[in-house]
Order: sequence, then structure tokens, then C-alpha cells
Amino acid sequence: MTRIEVNQVGKAYKYYASKWLRLVEKLGLLSVERHSKKWVLKDISFSVQAGESVGIVGVNGAGKSTLLKLLTGTTKPTTGSIAIQGRVAALLELGMGFHPDFSGRQNVYMSGLMMGYSREMITSMMADIEKFADIGDYIDRPVRIYSSGMQMRLAFAVATASRPDILIVDEAMSVGDSRFQAKCFARIADFKQQGTTLLLVSHSAGDIVKHCDRAIFLKNGAIELDVTNRYLDELFGKQQDATPNTAPADTSGRLSLTNQGDLFASRHGYRAEEYRWGQGGAKIIDFDIQAGDEHYPASIASNSQTDLHVKVLFE
Repeated sequence: MTRIEVNQVGKAYKYYASKWLRLVEKLGLLSVERHSKKWVLKDISFSVQAGESVGIVGVNGAGKSTLLKLLTGTTKPTTGSIAIQGRVAALLELGMGFHPDFSGRQNVYMSGLMMGYSREMITSMMADIEKFADIGDYIDRPVRIYSSGMQMRLAFAVATASRPDILIVDEAMSVGDSRFQAKCFARIADFKQQGTTLLLVSHSAGDIVKHCDRAIFLKNGAIELDVTNRYLDELFGKQQDATPNTAPADTSGRLSLTNQGDLFASRHGYRAEEYRWGQGGAKIIDFDIQAGDEHYPASIASNSQTDLHVKVLFE
């Protein structure tokens, strides 16, 4: 079942040289448009199936947050169409929708009502929300005194109080302690097993590889193909003459992430054709991963002892 279908979507914002030109155009006094357009997204097309986990990556300004706002209905596309099947829960901007002068508990009710829950349903879920957020007595204090981590805890607890068909997370979990982040990802993993579709925006390539089945790399408002490695290039500035290791893309412009277990199991020692980033000051020339009696395991069980040996050449 297709949960999300995005077809040739573009988003442009209007810019006016002065507020008077905006007024003139709104009143229809002149037949000529008095604005210029800046296209934030251009010809975006992809689909996401039920239970699939998709990462959206790209540097700041690539159009990631705009795309998520289109998917959640916060704003409308200029061109193209978006079809959503199922209930959506979203964590876009940290604490978005929370009123700073109201208590956390009051904000839970307001957020829940905006998500379509009844007051009775919110009341029945409140104990679980408080337990998951784990902010103690602050639940009855104004949100304006919350730290960013506390806002994230409460926002995530509300958004995931009931399993959604589609969960959209935009960098919110980069705030807060690692223990709570692990707790959030454990809940996401449980939702995924039950069929929830996940869209995750993150600047952490590790999070994308770990939690997503595939990824979409946005650059200058358009979809690029070489997802994880190309994204790392943008961050670390790989030399342009290095030879990229390309991965197969499907016909819709999406790229599936390489299976990490197969990758580790298939290589031993340095190979010149492997993909690299950075300036070459240090090179990994050999490595070994061992879990139990197995070298280069296809999977590693949680909490198991794992040994990683890396041989690095510094120049």
C-alpha cells in the first residue's frame, strides 16, 4: 500500500520589491505580475510504501523542511500533487504548537485536540505521555521555562502517544540526551514493526543508515542520486578527482542504501576504487570486525560484545 505519493511537486515563494507592489497585485489593478519567484523545490517525485523508512538528507537550505511542511499540509505546493493515505504525526520544529505561557499538561491537551483526539482519549493517554516524557513536576509548569531537551521529550511523547500511520521527524531528536534518543528510536522501531511509515530528516548519516531502508538526497531543491556518500561530500569536502562508488537507483530517482552487512563481509583491506571523502590526511588501509567467533558479521545483536580493529595510515 502506498502511503505517500509525491508527483512533480514544486514550491515557489513570491518576492516583492515593496509592500505597495504586493497591494497592487492583490487588488488586481495591473494585469502584469509584480513579483519574482524563488523556487525552493523543483520537480520532486517519489513514493513511500506502508511500513517503509525513508531518510531525507541534504545540507541546510536544500529544501528538506519545506518538503516536510508540504507533506503535513502546513503549506501547499505551487505545482504538482501530493497524496497521503493514513493519519500523520509530525515533529517538525521543536515545540511547534506549544504555547509558552501554558503548562505542559495544558499543551498536551491542545496538541492532542489539534491532532484529532477527543479530550477523553487524551486523558486516557496522559499517564503514558507523562511516563514517556519523564519531565516530572515540570508537566504542570509553563513551557517557557523548559529546556530544548524537555520540549523535545514532551513533543515526541504527544506525537507518538498513539501509533500513527505515518511518522515524520525533522531533526527534533538531535536535541537532548542520548538515552532519551535511544528510547525514541526504540518506540519508532516498534511502530515500524506494526506498519508505521517513517520519514526522518537528519544531518547524521549514521542515523539514516541505521534507521532507514533508503534515503532521498535533496540538493538545491531537487533530488540527487548518490545518497549517503554524496551527502558526506557536501559536509567534508571530498576532492573532486576522487572516483565515486555509485549505488543503483530506481527509476523514480530514489536510492536504496547499501546493505551494511554485505558491504563489510565482502571487503578486507584497502581498495583504491572505494569511495572516500576528506582531504586524504588519514586513510583506513585495513579493518576487522568480530562478534563472538564470527568475522565481518552480517548483523550484530544488541548488547553483544563486538571488537573493531582499524589500521590507519596518517600522511
